Amino acid sequence: MWLVYHNVENRVFVVRIYQVVLMDYMDIARMILEISMGKKTVGEWLEGKYIEWMARDGRRRSMQEFADWLDVPRPHISRYFGGTRFPSRKNVDKIAEKLGPEIYDLLGLQRPDPLLQRLQAVWDLLMDQEREEIEKIVGKAEQRTKNSQK
Repeated sequence: MWLVYHNVENRVFVVRIYQVVLMDYMDIARMILEISMGKKTVGEWLEGKYIEWMARDGRRRSMQEFADWLDVPRPHISRYFGGTRFPSRKNVDKIAEKLGPEIYDLLGLQRPDPLLQRLQAVWDLLMDQEREEIEKIVGKAEQRTKNSQK
């Protein structure tokens, strides 16, 4: 249960029973959204995924192993579980890659476009001519957008 919010230099101390955590406004907004919508928190969802991950392997695994598998620092994972921190966009992407895109929904973030992700993954492998063709297509789309706004 959250008890007190106190503004200190653009940061907010949130006092939780037996725990004080430092959160920024975005974290508080997400927390309030989770509470008001009565949905699963990121920590609850992540804990469920941790249990599923261990069940697939058929043995107990440490949180450090889970964090290593996700490529996210273990202290961050612990804070996500406890609800004292929310993942950065970079860590959200890493978690989604391994555990599924539901984390975007829980955090109220737009899911990345799969086609754009594929394009980004191969961008450095494209030949100059292929990149130029893509740039021309993007330019045409931008021009249509400008014309439609007039």
